[in-house]
Amino acid sequence: MARGPLHHARGVLGESVRVAPAPGAHRVAIRGATVLAVALGVLLALDRLDLGIAAAFGAFASIYGGRRPTPTRWRMQAWMGALLTTTAALGALVGQMPWRTWLAIALVGVVAGLATWASDAQGWRPPGPFFLVFAAGACSAVPFALADVPLVPVVAASTAALAVALGALEQVVLPTRAPAPPAPPRDPMLRWQVARAVVAVVVAGLLATLAVGRLPGADHPYWAMLAASVAFAVPHAHGQLARGIQRVVGTALGLGVAWLLLSASLSPVATIAVVVVLQLVIELVIGWNYAVGLVAITPLALLLVHLAAPVPIDGLLLSRLVETVLGVAVAAVAIVTIRPWRRPS
Repeated sequence: MARGPLHHARGVLGESVRVAPAPGAHRVAIRGATVLAVALGVLLALDRLDLGIAAAFGAFASIYGGRRPTPTRWRMQAWMGALLTTTAALGALVGQMPWRTWLAIALVGVVAGLATWASDAQGWRPPGPFFLVFAAGACSAVPFALADVPLVPVVAASTAALAVALGALEQVVLPTRAPAPPAPPRDPMLRWQVARAVVAVVVAGLLATLAVGRLPGADHPYWAMLAASVAFAVPHAHGQLARGIQRVVGTALGLGVAWLLLSASLSPVATIAVVVVLQLVIELVIGWNYAVGLVAITPLALLLVHLAAPVPIDGLLLSRLVETVLGVAVAAVAIVTIRPWRRPS
């Protein structure tokens, strides 16, 4: 019997508020916060906190491979560190080119498609294209000086190497006899999932770019592409639509926290301390519910963006909200409309 819209709406809302257990989250939280603290501390000593966003992408390698140490986890972390470094470097390079805004849309669209496919093929944990899309999009938008472009992969790779080393050390100090968790089953609808991811990201980027100067707050098109990509960390439509709702709600709440922190005009040392604490909180709670994690992710991301390229706070916050809603809306349309055709029997 066909299920009506009310049933599907209940399913999406139920998934949006579901709280899941996250055993071992404290390990990932401590490791990720440590990596970020060391990287940002070194950049502060070198007076190069403007490269902090590159360090953050390298630090993301620490969250891959599962929450508990296994003998092979370091390989996944090393692989993801290499991918994050490469996409950040490509983004920074594209940011130096003529027509960089349009080239960035193409780059992020390709990254979204390939990462969605690779995540399913290789069983990434956490799954999905989000972090690679973030690296490519953000680094294409930050106005790096030409001389600093080679430093982006250097900083990202160095931070990723530290993340991998700490992950391997954890396995030595806290070994586990448990085998690595089995890879999730392959998605039989993968080609449609890839198509949705590419279309959602590219269309969101195009609409956001065309809206610059016309729609209040439309100043960071890559944020729309980023918001469009978050749905594709889960395989099913209900979960994907729920991710969009969580993204909007969590971002809206997180903007309040971001406003308080950005308005405080924190010193560089205080900013690093806050970013590290936020990173710790994110990994502790994001496994419970994505929206809760967004309350910390949003201010962390905006603090890093503000370090790299300071802009007026009110415009920054409005842009984050507008681009997020736009990206989530585009992704929702792609999820609902891009699906196999079924002929009536």
